[in-house]
Amino acid sequence: MLEFLKIFLRYAKETSTLKLVFHILVLLLVIAWAAVFTTIALNFPTVSRLYTAWQNDRALIETSQIKQHMLLNMLASQILSFTGADRVTIFKFTTAVRDANRLSPDEVIVPLVSASSPGITSEIDSRKQIPIIGLSSIIKELHQNRCLIVNDVTLMTDEAARDVFTNAGSISIMVCPIKDQINTYGMVLIENVKAPANLTPEQITDIKQKLQLLHEFLIFGLSLQ
Repeated sequence: MLEFLKIFLRYAKETSTLKLVFHILVLLLVIAWAAVFTTIALNFPTVSRLYTAWQNDRALIETSQIKQHMLLNMLASQILSFTGADRVTIFKFTTAVRDANRLSPDEVIVPLVSASSPGITSEIDSRKQIPIIGLSSIIKELHQNRCLIVNDVTLMTDEAARDVFTNAGSISIMVCPIKDQINTYGMVLIENVKAPANLTPEQITDIKQKLQLLHEFLIFGLSLQ
């Protein structure tokens, strides 16, 4: 160590101040990197365990997403069969809707799954995103935990909502919320229900109970995306 100091002092006398400072900084940087690599090497088992845990969590999330999608498909098919509709689509909101009067134009409704009767296209690909602001009147109904039933979409007074559904080929619709006590997380669109005006209150209640099964899975899904 003493010899190293003698060599360093002799070097310092023969070198300009600027060059000396630069070399000292380089030396300090090398020492710092050496300390980092030494720390990683000494703690490699811990780092390895953390990486393995991260990989396992990622695999669990991917598995959960697959299971969620399968369950939503199954429930959409059950609702389709129960209502005799042409098409059932489950949508989620990009952000939980707490106040329908403060919707952002940037928020959209995203279709997750769709089930259709034979001969009816699902149209889920053509419904990549629906501007949530265009359905504000419907969102207000959903936020109150009410299902909206429209026998003829061409008679809807909300022009934006009317355009959304007529462009999709809807004739009649039933829209129900997926929500908990605070937030509205998504909605289920049931199109062209056979004689929707003839649905009894008991049938509507049964449909709503089936739809309530979805909200926890959608809440979980929102945390994964």
